[in-house]
Amino acid sequence: LMGKAHAGYAHFAWDASEDRLARSKAAVDRALAIDAQSPWAQWGLGYYYYWGRKDYENAYAAFSAAQKGLPSSSEIRTSLAFVRRRQGKFDEAALLLEQGIPLDPRNALAYYTLGETQAILRRYQDAQTSLDRAVALSPDAQSAYCERSRVALLAGDVAAARAALEAGKNKVASSETGILRFFDAI
Repeated sequence: LMGKAHAGYAHFAWDASEDRLARSKAAVDRALAIDAQSPWAQWGLGYYYYWGRKDYENAYAAFSAAQKGLPSSSEIRTSLAFVRRRQGKFDEAALLLEQGIPLDPRNALAYYTLGETQAILRRYQDAQTSLDRAVALSPDAQSAYCERSRVALLAGDVAAARAALEAGKNKVASSETGILRFFDAI
């Protein structure tokens, strides 16, 4: 997990230095030295490639190896979907997410990511259904309200877009000032 954490620093642009990426790889290498077949070590290696190096082929291979060891992990299936999205393989990403949701039906991120992916595929009604589920599971997640609004706009429903933002304004904690400024701007 340290490998994933260090790679996250690079991905989210907190620290994309070579030193940070070397720390990610060193953590993964330590885990693999302990157990080369460990699904979690493979998962960490996948994030090193995915987030740290933007090497999607190797990331997918590592995540696939992890999935073989943990076939019922929705988290690993979501990681595979993330890579497929980066590769422009949105149909495959949606399928991976749809297959993973029954493994962890309370995973709001999986529903959110599925909704985003369905919107890219112009499956707007499906996207709204997935995003509604994400909001139901995580009502304080400001991004889900924005995504619901964006999908409604893509579908041509301005009233639904405004309603999604209004719902978010009423549900998101006041400490989430960024979203409240966005809501007030419309």
